[in-house]
Amino acid sequence: MTNKYSSTYPAKERASFENFISVDTNTTAKSTAIEFALSVTPYNVLGISSTIGNGATHLALAILNKIEVNERGKEVFYSSFERLISNNSENNELTIFNKEFLNSKSLILIDSFYESSNKEISNKIVEVLKNVNTKIIFTYNEGTKVPIVQKEIKITRPSVIEKEIIIKQLLKSEKMDLCSESINYIGGLNNLSVREIEGLIISIFAKRALGDTTPDIQIVKKYY
Repeated sequence: MTNKYSSTYPAKERASFENFISVDTNTTAKSTAIEFALSVTPYNVLGISSTIGNGATHLALAILNKIEVNERGKEVFYSSFERLISNNSENNELTIFNKEFLNSKSLILIDSFYESSNKEISNKIVEVLKNVNTKIIFTYNEGTKVPIVQKEIKITRPSVIEKEIIIKQLLKSEKMDLCSESINYIGGLNNLSVREIEGLIISIFAKRALGDTTPDIQIVKKYY
């Protein structure tokens, strides 16, 4: 049976344990994720929570990528929770509601779980997954409760040092440059998530590409 919900998340290719920065914070979260990916654990349902944009999906996809490498030829099952709830079709009956199908996978990743108003479908999904032996990962916002999660990882905002590493890593991968004043300023912004930092840097270089000669630090301070 073909898995029509395979792992096609756009950020999948750059999600890895190496790219998940945890120098001051989230070191326990990262080590727990690595253990879940590499070994047999006494639990099979892992929850990863964070505030929006701070790495829950990245860490989940890092686990997915590692398991895909270790179990070549065996498919994973990936879907956002929104897709499962809104697409209650015959195809879903062959996937998320089919225990035998799910048990044939190396990993099940349900991204961005939330409290749905469609309780009938939501409860049905949880009830099926409760009886599956395959490793399962849920990602969700901080404070959300998933009844079948047996172990939870909580990701906190990165420290100043970690944010500066993330910025430099992004600049290197995109072959871009940014003055140290801008890097330090962005790193010191407490309310920005990792995703917002990445978006800000991309915006700066988009302006450059359009011929805007405003100094980077002025662009940053204009928005933050």
